[in-house]
Amino acid sequence: MFVDVSSRSFLALQAAPSVYGDDPVRAVFEEMMETEYAASYEFQQHGYTPDQMEDIGNQYFTTRGQRVRAAMFPETMDEGTEIPATQLTEEEPTAVEKLAEPSQLLKHAVSNIVNYQSDAENAVRIIPDLIRWLQDKDEEVVRKTAMFIHELSKKDASRFALMRDAQVVSTLVKAMQNSSHLNPADTSSINDEKMQSLGAAAGTLYNLSAFPEGLSAIFKSYGIPFLIKLLGFPAEQVQKYALVTLHNLIEHQEGAKAEVFRHGGIQAMVPLLRKQSHRLVTVVCDCLKYLTLGNQEAKVIILAANGPYELLQIMKMSTYEKLLYTASSVLKAISVEPHNKKEILRHKGLDILVNCAQMRSFETSRVITNILYILRNLSDMLINDPDFKDSSFDGILELIVPLLDKQDAAGRLHSQVLCAAGILSNLTCNNQSNKMKVIHLDGIPLLLRACQRHPSREEITEPAMCTLRHITSRHPECEQARHLVHNFGGLQIIAGLLNQQNPWTLIKAIVGLIKNVAVERTNRSPLRQLGVVNKMIELLYQAYSFIREASGSGHFSTDVSLDNVRMHDVAEACLSALYELAKDPNNRAIIRSDTRVITVLVPLLAHPIENVVRSAVSVMSELSSDREGCQLIELSGAVPGLTNLLHRQNAHNGSDSIGTYAVNTLYNLGEMEGKSVDYRNGLHIELMDVLAQGGNVMWGSGSEMPADYDYLLSSNDYPHQYHSSGPPSVHGSVYGTNLSVYDPDGMDVSHTPNQQVWEQYASATPINSYDISHSYHGATPLPDSGSWKDSDV
Repeated sequence: MFVDVSSRSFLALQAAPSVYGDDPVRAVFEEMMETEYAASYEFQQHGYTPDQMEDIGNQYFTTRGQRVRAAMFPETMDEGTEIPATQLTEEEPTAVEKLAEPSQLLKHAVSNIVNYQSDAENAVRIIPDLIRWLQDKDEEVVRKTAMFIHELSKKDASRFALMRDAQVVSTLVKAMQNSSHLNPADTSSINDEKMQSLGAAAGTLYNLSAFPEGLSAIFKSYGIPFLIKLLGFPAEQVQKYALVTLHNLIEHQEGAKAEVFRHGGIQAMVPLLRKQSHRLVTVVCDCLKYLTLGNQEAKVIILAANGPYELLQIMKMSTYEKLLYTASSVLKAISVEPHNKKEILRHKGLDILVNCAQMRSFETSRVITNILYILRNLSDMLINDPDFKDSSFDGILELIVPLLDKQDAAGRLHSQVLCAAGILSNLTCNNQSNKMKVIHLDGIPLLLRACQRHPSREEITEPAMCTLRHITSRHPECEQARHLVHNFGGLQIIAGLLNQQNPWTLIKAIVGLIKNVAVERTNRSPLRQLGVVNKMIELLYQAYSFIREASGSGHFSTDVSLDNVRMHDVAEACLSALYELAKDPNNRAIIRSDTRVITVLVPLLAHPIENVVRSAVSVMSELSSDREGCQLIELSGAVPGLTNLLHRQNAHNGSDSIGTYAVNTLYNLGEMEGKSVDYRNGLHIELMDVLAQGGNVMWGSGSEMPADYDYLLSSNDYPHQYHSSGPPSVHGSVYGTNLSVYDPDGMDVSHTPNQQVWEQYASATPINSYDISHSYHGATPLPDSGSWKDSDV
């Protein structure tokens, strides 16, 4: 008996090696015996007499089978059967109770195996009858059959049987399409029974769409047009079934996306954006996102269906994070299309998006990131469209500038930094108030720090360099901006970027920034010490070499591009930078000593693009400030080109600044020491003829010849001392205010980075106004500031 089990025999049983090894059932049995012994000892401790202990032991022995059956097979027990407890407290489960749970799982598993086989066999046998009943003319028969198939689709075995027989799915879809009540435009004739039929069919397709075989069966059965029709029915459950099924098809079934688009899926989905169910609208937005990616026509269709307004209302009113994410994803996709951009801005989209980013708190940053992509895509229109150009952008700048310092947990470049840099690049283009606002928000050190942290990431360095290029020129505080670049170690960062192997898009941005910071006299010497002067010469020669290789003999090609950058733009930018750097005598000496410079300058005097000619002759004018420079220019044979340039400017009513630089260069050549009187007289007679013929053409409409050159037309002698006197406005490197000098700052143009970067992100995606005109990561490109490609991928 239980009560006779002694501690010695129990310990012996525990110590003896088990013949069953690690058998778990044997282990549970041993634990059960241990528990019963422990219970006996516990009863003794509570003062039970030996007779009482014997009665309890007999009761346990006789009810052991009942306890096991109650735990493992409770359905076999009669109601009201009392099972005695085997413990004084219920804090710890008994050994039988521990055994009950795995045994129940095992029992259910065996039962499921038996039932699965039975369900599968029954479904296969009944499928021919189901097909026949679905084809019956009696709608009641069709309705009951559809409901029966819906029940079958809920079970694994029968569902797989349905999926493997494409005919039953095809017949179900055809039966519903042929039904007399499948007309969303006329819902008055739809009663409960008819709605049950449609709901059962939609539910069946919904259950099948969770599996690849089911998706394939639905697609091959032409179920997509039927599902799109169901989106127009008033019952929300039917809409839900149809929408989720379409979502699964779009996301996982090859060819389904094009089929949904072809059958008007977008037009049917956009009205559902007004639904009150957040979860339903979330699925709608996700479908629209997939349908619009890389599809320009889809974006236009959403616009025609008033989609931008509905999406903005979601961003304005909803607090459901998943819905905000999917809605912003659709806006990100359509905001690369120019007409959608304008529509978003017309509905005050800028304020709605900025407020959503500033006023809401999100568990993750993905909504904020999407909003930044949208703002980046819109940023080129904010600057280029006259309807928005004068708007205030303080709110968006206050949101964007601090993001330049954002990093992820591992210290890597955050995608929000990419968007922020792209937005700033566009918003600071030709907008003085935005340039100054960025300075006031400490944007310069943040831009430099971002470049310093990630010097090899072109997707951040390029827009950052463009932004710095913009804010260091053409506004009242540009001088302060140039000093800030110097004070925060910007010259070293710029030089470091310039010495890397970079694409031409980034090189062009850096060269433009160097030109701007070199306007400050105190920056010219540090730039020289950092090797920037030599690098400018090298880049100029590279760009010129590409142009010459692509050009025929006797003419220049104006359509030479690398990395989507025109080489004559790079040459012009390098010449403009060298012009500013050459105002320092030591820099001039370096430029003069490199023979590649003069071999480039002379032929560029005949370039067909006026800005290139202006930049070349301006550098030559600076070089002529020294005797060595004059000798170099004369020996290079540049005098005929300079003279022809003056005649060409007169004949074509050209730029007065080109003529001024040419006149200054020729004048300095004539003033060299050691030149004979005849040489000087001949040169000055040539200048008098050109100046007299040029009239107002040379100096601009409505202007007279500057007094600085009056002496050339006088009969009096002109001074012979080398640069001791003469025209103050063109003397050496100091130019008077009455001289019309071209300021190539500008490079103040909308940022056009390498579009390939954002095709990879993702994504962003992008940099071209990601449709940015930074559409980094697609609208039609603008002439010089393309449009960012779809950044929604």
